[in-house]
Amino acid sequence: MLEEREVRMVIGDESSKPSGKRKNLTEEKNKSKAKKVVSSSSDESEDEKNGTTVYEHDGIRRHAAAFYKGLYTSEVSSHTESEQPFFEGLPQVQANKGLEEVLSTEELKEALQSLKAGKAPGIDGLPADFFKSFWPVIGEDLLEVLKDSLATGCLPF
Repeated sequence: MLEEREVRMVIGDESSKPSGKRKNLTEEKNKSKAKKVVSSSSDESEDEKNGTTVYEHDGIRRHAAAFYKGLYTSEVSSHTESEQPFFEGLPQVQANKGLEEVLSTEELKEALQSLKAGKAPGIDGLPADFFKSFWPVIGEDLLEVLKDSLATGCLPF
């Protein structure tokens, strides 16, 4: 029964707080389980920031809330030196116009021929060797499927 009251007290049931001698025993038991709190959050009191031991439930709740608030908060910063290599690799306006042009049979055949032989198959389960070997049979159909995919933004399944 005493353990049940202690559990209720921990989760905040006010009516089950022990009184008298049992209250002192519960406080001693809680103090023996207390941990040091070290934090730099502005949501905590000065004592909690300095690493003092916190026994009160409100202090523990404040510390937990401040910890997770800081954990899931991001700071916006500008790191132009570290971002520059990323932007240098992006296509420029002239190249982008070429990328938006309609796909041609020659361009598709050239791309297929540039794929290395003997590599693992793609998501369709067919290796590049299949497309190279059967180009005369499937080339036009493959081109139409890819044009449709580029136009709709969806791959067939």
